[in-house]
Amino acid sequence: MSISHELAQERNKGLYPAVADSIINMHGSFLGSAKFGIDFKRCIKQWSGNYIYKDSQGRDFRTNIVGEIASTASGTIIAAKGNYYAGRSSDQFRPIGDESKVKDVLVIKVPMESPRLLSTLFNNQIGTLNTVRGSDEREEVANGGDFSIWEWVCNSDGDNSLKKDHIVVHMLPKYGNPNRNRINTNRSKKRPASATDTDSATTLSSDGSANPVVPVVRPGDFYDPRLNDDYKGPYFNLVQNKLVQLDVRDGDNELVAPWLFYDRLKPGTLVLLMCSLHCFVLKDRTPIRKIYQINAHSLRILNPSDGPPIERVIPTLPNHEGDNATGSGVSTAAVDAFTKFAVFKRQRMEDLTEDDIAEASATTGTKNIAKNVTINVLPPNKKVPPKKKDAMKSKKARDVDADDQMECLA
Repeated sequence: MSISHELAQERNKGLYPAVADSIINMHGSFLGSAKFGIDFKRCIKQWSGNYIYKDSQGRDFRTNIVGEIASTASGTIIAAKGNYYAGRSSDQFRPIGDESKVKDVLVIKVPMESPRLLSTLFNNQIGTLNTVRGSDEREEVANGGDFSIWEWVCNSDGDNSLKKDHIVVHMLPKYGNPNRNRINTNRSKKRPASATDTDSATTLSSDGSANPVVPVVRPGDFYDPRLNDDYKGPYFNLVQNKLVQLDVRDGDNELVAPWLFYDRLKPGTLVLLMCSLHCFVLKDRTPIRKIYQINAHSLRILNPSDGPPIERVIPTLPNHEGDNATGSGVSTAAVDAFTKFAVFKRQRMEDLTEDDIAEASATTGTKNIAKNVTINVLPPNKKVPPKKKDAMKSKKARDVDADDQMECLA
């Protein structure tokens, strides 16, 4: 549950109806009310073949989406590493660098316990997106070809066979170069060298560096990425790039710092997003890939969640358990449990001798042995009575050690 029942009831008393009224007043600026082919249309970039969407006047199409942020289990990602894919194994590992594309992802769902009107308005947004995709699908069938599709809608558990009732929204890039578009007005300007001078291109990945100073939040500013508590370890290798201040605002229209997203954009938060629609067509793949993506250019928090914040998890290298991992790839806990495993079996009371009962009592701590009692077979380091030794002998069991047994089971 993303929010409490009490908060949902409180929202129903006034917030949900007010949000629904505001959505209706947006008319075609709201995604659920926008008409594909009239309010916006698809255009194809000649040089890439990607799809972009323009409004009726030929401008880049912008639309508004309203909903509640879903859980991380549903696909929401708020993290220093964002949605970055570093490779499947340590041999293929690629740390996040200045050229890496890193975005947070918000999965948006129908607001919890919302009235029918607001639920219908939310579902109309999915209807508009499905209309766009349906048009492309008919074109694909008519022209033929093999396609692999990543849609901009999903469901809560990732099962493609179920109805897709969530909207996947990508935030703008998390990191950027503050000097990329700035004019250098100090070219060739000399200054005296100082012993305190340091290299401004120091890699920001060391855990042992000094804690960064929390700055004043300003629009379009750049910050030390270490302000995110989970920006630690070899996963990160930024040099010039910094953490970007995105246009994320609270109910008072104040900017929300990116290192506060874990709490301010947690599941259950009711949000309004101004977005653009995209489809990336990768024709050099077989089958051809179509990746539909929604990018959020601005976000407004309409009502905060009373749920727990998103956990800050320091990313580890592929096939590693943590910063202290040795790379052996063997779980010692599993081996220990295997070798110490004690088998239980049942024996009828009439088959037990006095020695058996005494031995069982000493091993299990049980004083009274009843019929069909469960008796613990002696562990390997326990001395076995002579009369049972022959029955328990097995050359295969003696010759196979723990590693061999694991290999056989694998």
